[in-house]
Amino acid sequence: MRSTLFYIPHADPWWNIPVFGFGWLLMLVLLAGLVIFGYRCFRYGWSHLDWTDLPVLLMLAVVVGGIAPLLEQPGPTGVPLGIPIRAYGVMVLLGIIAGIALSLQQGRRMGVHPDLVFALCFWIIVAGFVGARTFYVLQKWEQFACPTWSETLFKAVNLTDGGLVVYGSFIGAALASVVFVAWHRLPPLAMADLLAPGLMIGLAFGRIGCLMNGCCWGGECGDSKLGITFPPGSPPYMYQLDHGTLVDMRVQEDARSGNLVIQEVVPGGRADRQRLQAGQIITGLELPSEQQFNLMRSGTPVPDATVSIHTQGGPIATWQFDELPGRSRPVYPAQILSSINAALICLFLWAYYPLRRRDGEVFALLITIYPLTRLLLETIRTDESSILATNFRWTISQMISGLLLVAVVALWCFILTRPKGSRLPLTE
Repeated sequence: MRSTLFYIPHADPWWNIPVFGFGWLLMLVLLAGLVIFGYRCFRYGWSHLDWTDLPVLLMLAVVVGGIAPLLEQPGPTGVPLGIPIRAYGVMVLLGIIAGIALSLQQGRRMGVHPDLVFALCFWIIVAGFVGARTFYVLQKWEQFACPTWSETLFKAVNLTDGGLVVYGSFIGAALASVVFVAWHRLPPLAMADLLAPGLMIGLAFGRIGCLMNGCCWGGECGDSKLGITFPPGSPPYMYQLDHGTLVDMRVQEDARSGNLVIQEVVPGGRADRQRLQAGQIITGLELPSEQQFNLMRSGTPVPDATVSIHTQGGPIATWQFDELPGRSRPVYPAQILSSINAALICLFLWAYYPLRRRDGEVFALLITIYPLTRLLLETIRTDESSILATNFRWTISQMISGLLLVAVVALWCFILTRPKGSRLPLTE
């Protein structure tokens, strides 16, 4: 895991002039404006000066001078470290580029103008992000609810630490595609076939971003050689800390009262040495600040970070972070398996595309294969809780996978009743 690849520094190392705010970047924007308008004034005269670039330069000045400083991450001493470049965002960007490139290549083969494919991809990406984030926020609303709507909205749109749901992006992308295809009078099934491999290659890159960010993790795998571990501050590490396994105990929520109850304490372990006992009710958990978490995720040591567990009528157990395990317990590499799964589906769809007999077959294969593999992958993940209070417990992703498998039967029936052939290439 490496959630932060590097920082764009707060200031240069020679004169300590800030990069953002009233600093180097703002000076470069102003200098660029002077050069552009000075050259045009010299070449064409003041009366024929073109001011069309002025709004763009003003917008750049506002971004680098006013908005960029707000994105800088504070350091341990309060001095900003700079703007972090997150691995998750970089991998999502690479996935978008790869998906668009694959779709453009497929479009050229089928006689679809690149501008049309690019425009469709643009709206799919925008709607996909909105759908993926909306789905995630609704699914984990308790993490985003703040005292004010402005704080809630800021947390909801902050994508630097991940938080996208694949099925939410599919729903958003599907809605945008339907509107775009209807507006431009394009063959919907043929266009869905064309885009299907690109969606999967984008997901393959995105899952590597999940690995770098630490989200979408798998459950504990014991001594399995497949196991991977994560550093302090990462989501898997904190999940195991919340559930007591990192301090040698097991915590479970009581079905009747909703209280967190210590079920088991390992003799001689960290919890036992702090006099915690089975049967005690946990009333509070004090964790490091968000700033300390960000530093830990970035690999910066935070020696004063502590975690405390409060129990009803019992002791307060406190540990320095350097007293806790340096890595999480081994978990299944769910992100890696998901990335490999998406890449293999992409290759299969790409290879099958020339062999299709009817429009819609490639897309129907995607909606058949991915939900099946997602059902299996969800069995090794622990980052999502079940939504049914029965012995038959499925996560929301498994529920959607099941519904898609039911719906795809109707899609296959519709496709197989259509005449053979494709409506691509497009004819004017």
